[in-house]
Amino acid sequence: MPETNPLTNKHDLAAAAGIRTFDTALPQQWLDHVRALTGEYPLAGFVWSYDPPFTVFGRPSPLTESATALLARLPEFLGGPLPDDQFPTDLPVAAAP
Repeated sequence: MPETNPLTNKHDLAAAAGIRTFDTALPQQWLDHVRALTGEYPLAGFVWSYDPPFTVFGRPSPLTESATALLARLPEFLGGPLPDDQFPTDLPVAAAP
């Protein structure tokens, strides 16, 4: 029986998900936004996809079930897509503890 290699990195996971154009680096402003809202810092489990129709600004694409669940908790995704499918430009800054 041939040995199967598990998907071990973001490139493999994105390819398996059918994401063609992406960056493994995530925008710092988006990371800060997610952390301020959820307390989590989502480095793993996401790529920034530029697949159509988001070819200019891109958007986060979850690669795992936990990343999909985290994305669903963000207010801008709770009511469906944002107007013009863009993320807010003035994101709230978390208050210092």
